[in-house]
Amino acid sequence: MRTTLIAITLFSFAMIGCKTSTKENPHHLQTPIADENSTKKTLDWDGTYAGTIPCADCSGIKTKITLHQDLTYTKSIKYLGKENTATSTNGTFTWNDLENTITIKETSYMVGKNTLIQLNKEKENIKGALATQYVLQKIAVDTNLTDVKWQLIELAGQKVNQTDKNIPFLSLNSTENTLTGFSGCNNFSGDFTLKLGNRVNFSKIAATRKYCENTPYEAEFLKVLGTIDNYTINNNTLSLNKARMAPLAKFKIIP
Repeated sequence: MRTTLIAITLFSFAMIGCKTSTKENPHHLQTPIADENSTKKTLDWDGTYAGTIPCADCSGIKTKITLHQDLTYTKSIKYLGKENTATSTNGTFTWNDLENTITIKETSYMVGKNTLIQLNKEKENIKGALATQYVLQKIAVDTNLTDVKWQLIELAGQKVNQTDKNIPFLSLNSTENTLTGFSGCNNFSGDFTLKLGNRVNFSKIAATRKYCENTPYEAEFLKVLGTIDNYTINNNTLSLNKARMAPLAKFKIIP
């Protein structure tokens, strides 16, 4: 009887201790604690991310997000295949308690090394066959390259006579990541992607089909645009290159 009474007394004290601990921090099991190795602390997450997100009633949602250290952002989207659907917004974003996910308005993204992965409404990974397409890749931004007009001065190692008529030129629009220009007879357009390490890729290039005589540059020029994979800019001269070979084309800035 005496042994039983002692056991009951000790059990009561233990229960009181548990209740007291819970009362002091009633949410201790629910409160996530940010790890000192959190994404926010360990990765260079600020920068620009781009990609094309799946769309239910269009060809895709072309998306570009720029994140800044002061927790402000700029986001632009365009519904491919639909006219006049380009929009741009800016504001502030928030980190979750674990500091591995950001939320921009109602959309959340898990932050990885050079990636933003869009999550579903429950802030969980999107599953299914299209899951891998909800990823935005970090891209490079070079204000010396974009939003200026570049005129061809050398093609395949041959100088371009600047007194010639119909000299090709190109321009890269940083807002929409589009490429436009003139190839010597026809106008052309397409998309471009800048990557870290001065890498660049032109894609979806399409040109008009006008016939012209005496267009010595056009065919080779358009071929080069589909071949190059990197660029350099020195003394206001742009070189488009393939791997480490000699420049395939060189340009100068024109007003």
